[in-house]
Amino acid sequence: MHDFIQPYMKKIIALLILFSAISSYGQDKGIGIRIGDLNGVSFKMYRTASDLEFSLGQASYVYDNFDYNDSFGAWLSDNQFSYTDIDYRNYNLSAPVMFQARMLFHKNLDKIADENVSGLKWYYGLGLQWRTRSIRYNYRYKVSGNGNWINASTNKIRDHDIGAEGIIGIEYTFDDAPVSLFLDINLFLEIIDDPLVSWFQGGIGARYRF
Repeated sequence: MHDFIQPYMKKIIALLILFSAISSYGQDKGIGIRIGDLNGVSFKMYRTASDLEFSLGQASYVYDNFDYNDSFGAWLSDNQFSYTDIDYRNYNLSAPVMFQARMLFHKNLDKIADENVSGLKWYYGLGLQWRTRSIRYNYRYKVSGNGNWINASTNKIRDHDIGAEGIIGIEYTFDDAPVSLFLDINLFLEIIDDPLVSWFQGGIGARYRF
């Protein structure tokens, strides 16, 4: 995990600096945790007409073994080896990292059935999402004149997924504490590197508002 995060430390630090700069403005803000897809930190700016949310953490992936196993063939075709035989074994994956940036539009929910409520609102919006992880394939091969198998592994191959998402959710802020709870679902549509691949995601969490 450390080897995976290290190349992105500058980006993470830059994002933290950006959050600090944003938080110097007077809007109501919140920072907390999100659990689901992704698992990590969520920062939100509450504004009059719309909200901005940024999240960073570990992602979940819906790809099964077949997808990654199948992509070994694409890697092999890009490398012209002179092996007399090659046998694919398995692969190793790093933990996936994910970053979200969202613009959300909120509406107050003043009543549920006949009951008056306060601090409850629903929201919808659009966002951008970047997900990345590394893959290392393990295989074995034979060379001419030697009948023995030789074990080998590829270098780390970086998989980047970038796409758009549509979001709908609900959030409740306590009257007597600066804490909000939220729940949302979204549809992610990948643009790079597998265009038009889509799946549903969701998350729950809590933020401290200041």
